[in-house]
Amino acid sequence: WTQKQVISQIEAGYSPENFGHVILARANENVIWCKLQFFLGPGSTPSVYELGIARNQTSLIYDITSGHSFCYYADGPKDGKLGVMEPLVWIHKAPAQKGA
Repeated sequence: WTQKQVISQIEAGYSPENFGHVILARANENVIWCKLQFFLGPGSTPSVYELGIARNQTSLIYDITSGHSFCYYADGPKDGKLGVMEPLVWIHKAPAQKGA
């Protein structure tokens, strides 16, 4: 586990309005692993758990990441559901170009 947050804005003092969970999974030609953060919410910055799932032995070279968040509804269950799960949307910083 680590205190380094999955979502960097949380380290800067921001927090979600509702409680929820963050799940990231990553696989490359060497390993499959995930990061899990449970009950992240107002005034709560719980530890992030990193779990190695398996060694990956393939001749393909790749690196993929997928993430989802589950947010509880602020006003309690709706239509028999506690919240909503959505894919995480990432903003990537473009690498610096040579000569720029």
